[in-house]
Amino acid sequence: MPVTNTGQRGFSMIEVMIAMALGLVILLAVTVIFTNNSRTRSEMEKSGRQVENGRYALTLLSDEISNAGFWGEAGTQNVPATLPPLCPLSAAEVSDALGVPVQGGSVSGSAPSCISTAKSASDYLAIRRASTCATGSSGCDAFVADYFHLQVSACATKTPGVPLVKTVAADLTAKKRDCTTAAPIYRLLSRVYFISGADVLSRVELENGVYSGATQLVEGIEQLHFEYGLDTAPVARDGAVDLFTATPTATQWPDVVAIRIWLVARNLEKTPGYVDGRTYQLGGSSYSVPTGATGYKREVYSTTVYLNNVSGRRQAP
Repeated sequence: MPVTNTGQRGFSMIEVMIAMALGLVILLAVTVIFTNNSRTRSEMEKSGRQVENGRYALTLLSDEISNAGFWGEAGTQNVPATLPPLCPLSAAEVSDALGVPVQGGSVSGSAPSCISTAKSASDYLAIRRASTCATGSSGCDAFVADYFHLQVSACATKTPGVPLVKTVAADLTAKKRDCTTAAPIYRLLSRVYFISGADVLSRVELENGVYSGATQLVEGIEQLHFEYGLDTAPVARDGAVDLFTATPTATQWPDVVAIRIWLVARNLEKTPGYVDGRTYQLGGSSYSVPTGATGYKREVYSTTVYLNNVSGRRQAP
């Protein structure tokens, strides 16, 4: 049979242009979907970090506050005649501070010298306590000369229950009940929490006779506010909160048995096109977003923490 050779034909120009147009439409759709997914994922990651930072900051402060006023085997401490400095340095000041486990305020103008980098119009809080494990114990700090330490006598003939506050090991001579065995020694902790001008939850701590440079703890903490629960029963204090105030008087600080915490945590990066011009209510205080920071998303976190070592000693058995 005869064989006919038929030549192959390509696409016409019109067909090529239609195919290219369809390809561009599909590519554009895929690009839009990919861009939206990437933007959504980025926002979720930023919000996730903000939630993690806010919760961690709240947990960190809550743990410290709940341990405030822990003095080993010592009981309730004498209230000093005058309020100790925010950052006590001398042995006398540190001893007086045992009677005031927490002490705070708000930065108005210049901050106290030991927290000179604190953000204006934000609150700060000093927390005093002993380490929860004795020096030399497994996982606990060893005794370090020139750091303040506390030891409490349980010997009936050696002023039991009265703490010794010293920086030299040889001066800590308190004994246990048997009046022979050395009593446990605990490192004293005097810490001040505040927000730096860079919106970072920070802390200074008494070390070797001076307050250390600020340790940065949590980024993106934009505002901090405290209100203090006072046990002010006129006859017998029972460890229960009678009222909350943001500004205790000098004589009321030893009666703080609970603290309400509010903090504003923001994303670490701005969200394109987002504007936050809200005013946040932090207890009895309000916080308006600064003009240059409206592009950040933020949330408020709050909780109430009891000072177990203070309120517990006041409760009836």
